[in-house]
Amino acid sequence: MEDDIKLAKQIPGLTLIIGGHEHERHYAKIGNVYITKADANAKSAYILKLNINKKNHQVSVAAKIIDINESTPFDAATDIVVKKWTAIGNANYASLGFDATKICMATGEPFDGRESYTRATKTNFTKLIVAAMERASPTADIAIMNSGAIRVDDILQMPVTQYDIIRSLPFGGSIMEVEMKGSLLIKVLEAGKNNVGSGGFLQYSSSIIKDSMNNNWTFKNAPLDINKVYKVAISDFLMTGGEANLGFLTKDNSDIIKVYPVFTDLKDARSDVRRAIVNYMESLNK
Repeated sequence: MEDDIKLAKQIPGLTLIIGGHEHERHYAKIGNVYITKADANAKSAYILKLNINKKNHQVSVAAKIIDINESTPFDAATDIVVKKWTAIGNANYASLGFDATKICMATGEPFDGRESYTRATKTNFTKLIVAAMERASPTADIAIMNSGAIRVDDILQMPVTQYDIIRSLPFGGSIMEVEMKGSLLIKVLEAGKNNVGSGGFLQYSSSIIKDSMNNNWTFKNAPLDINKVYKVAISDFLMTGGEANLGFLTKDNSDIIKVYPVFTDLKDARSDVRRAIVNYMESLNK
């Protein structure tokens, strides 16, 4: 919104800026320039009507936002196309071992997957994902994932289906198991902490805590030992060095002691973090 306002001031001859980067509704009129943004995930839509007078080159704008809900009628022609591609998508998910329509969790508190929270703190959704990784890798000391893997930017309402998990983490990816020195683990955790507000903000096991009083990291209430080797369950993307300020985190790092083979068997929850989440959620129902 800040940049759109700057743009409207720099180019006052514009009529309308239709944005959406914030993923939530915004409206402003800067001079004669309108700025409109509806909510993400089709929760709302702006109805924008422009009256253009070709003779005097005058343009007027009428902007109205409407909520999209159960009372919004389907467009018959569009619905046919949606059903076609939904079926194609579900068939693809099935080839990966998922049943998109199956309910993972029927009741409970909604899961908070909004980026403004997942990229700055822990939510019940990030805690669930980390718990799922821990369950999938029971021999690991801790689990770590990057918040950027969560792309839904929404609150998941009950019931939650396997498709909800797929759309929440569309990139998927396996859970890797690596052994690293405590010195590297601390470096990783510090980088994640400094990445607050971005996808590089890390989510990790509750057994890891930053002691603000002593300014050190603890594992199970004891300071992390820089010389000790810890086994870590980690999202495969993080091990590519592609995350912000984590370019040093690759299998070639001298403080990586061992990298276990990637798990590819679809029956193994570590083969896809989404499978680990689905399995974990289903276990909570038993």
